[in-house]
Amino acid sequence: MISFKAVHKDMSSSFGNKPVYEIGKTYVFPLATRGVGGFHAAEDPLFCLNFIPPEDARYFKVELQGRLDAAGCATAGADSAAAAEKLTLLEELTVEQMLWHAMLYRLSWAKLPVYEDVSGERTMTIAAKAGQSVHARGTRCVAVAKGKNSTAEADGYNCLAIAEGEGSSATASGNQSLLVTFGKETTGTAKYGAWHLHLDPDAEPGKQAIWIKHEEKK
Repeated sequence: MISFKAVHKDMSSSFGNKPVYEIGKTYVFPLATRGVGGFHAAEDPLFCLNFIPPEDARYFKVELQGRLDAAGCATAGADSAAAAEKLTLLEELTVEQMLWHAMLYRLSWAKLPVYEDVSGERTMTIAAKAGQSVHARGTRCVAVAKGKNSTAEADGYNCLAIAEGEGSSATASGNQSLLVTFGKETTGTAKYGAWHLHLDPDAEPGKQAIWIKHEEKK
């Protein structure tokens, strides 16, 4: 099971079995119980970013193997860490890369899109016409703004909003939520604990990816 893990700057973990980790090394512990023992990681990268803040952490893509206690992780319908008997750190990721994986994770949950306001778990809506405005509400909802002057809003826990294209706008509201904006002229608003990743491939090196977390809670 491919997941994501946050560790402290010194490569130590703050939960479960607590070795000082090394990339490429497989760790084994004869117990996998969340909050008790084993190696903990999450399918949702945003869980890791919120668990240890970026100024105090390093982030990794990992592989969990052996017996797995996944009760409470995304495969069981919620969002938290899973525990496993074996863990291998595969590669280190930047915050920007973690947010990109968080976007892909949320897109994988979305149902087929519609082009009007929608509500409910795993709903997805797209503003595809100039001037169109749509709103998605609910857990794991997705709203995408595509096309000049279109807008889209995603409001709910663990939601995703994407603004792509000149003049489009999107808003992500809610804890564990993510806004991704693409391009120089694209705008977006992250509210109530959401993260915002802005990607501009035409910007100067070092400024092509910018992220910020909105700290205010609902």
